Amino acid sequence: MADVYPEAEILNARLRADTGPLRNDFFVSRKGCGKGSGDAPRAIKAIALSRLAGANGFIKHVKGDLYQLEVAYQKINFVFRTTTSLDVRRRQSPWFNVSSREAAMWIDANVQVVVLHVTGDPATDSYEFRTFVVPPKLFGDIEKHEVKESESVPSALFEVEYNTTTAPILVNRVAKQRPSSAIPLATAEPIVLSGEEAKFLTEGYSVEVIEDPSVGGRFEGLEVLIDPGTASDQEVAGVLSRISHIYELMGGSGVSFTLADARNLAGVEA
Repeated sequence: MADVYPEAEILNARLRADTGPLRNDFFVSRKGCGKGSGDAPRAIKAIALSRLAGANGFIKHVKGDLYQLEVAYQKINFVFRTTTSLDVRRRQSPWFNVSSREAAMWIDANVQVVVLHVTGDPATDSYEFRTFVVPPKLFGDIEKHEVKESESVPSALFEVEYNTTTAPILVNRVAKQRPSSAIPLATAEPIVLSGEEAKFLTEGYSVEVIEDPSVGGRFEGLEVLIDPGTASDQEVAGVLSRISHIYELMGGSGVSFTLADARNLAGVEA
């Protein structure tokens, strides 16, 4: 008998329903959503929250990225994981880091994980918006997977794999066996945005950069060269996971990784 996830089903249905006007209350305010570095994530979340609230729902901001939807006398807890892939040459699936502490809390409180993923081309202002609602049970027991000795809280790097022919799946990229689970009710089809939502999203990515600190500014951009040697794929993924986790500890929302300039070095002497 297949598992049933009623909370995920409700969130999925509301995210994909024909939407009314973009909600203009506290969580969809355009304040701060003009021309700043955080515009895109705020715009993505604003659209999702507006759709989840709809005409008959109430959204409570609990703390951080934790929200609660109250509709028809039912309360559903959920968190966001927001990712973007704007390199048209190397389209990426959503990647995000999850600690064992987070996963345990989500399972205990039945917190649904709403993955928001935007792909597109800033040169043409064309974007696609996809959502995947992941029940907490699918993350499994992260603590049982091997981690580095220096890691006080075990964590894993997860990917939502999707294409046009198969159902989206959640994959643990750090675990040796790479356990995967089909995401119930998920589809690779993008959300059909209203004209108002599409405009709001496009404006979120139209960032006016006054100063680029990575080019002759206050600091240099981060470049990482990994020579895997005999390391396995999951060990390399673990390194990327740690980089993302450090960024989150500094107040960021995680790091999106792009495989670039991969090559085998031969005949090079130090």
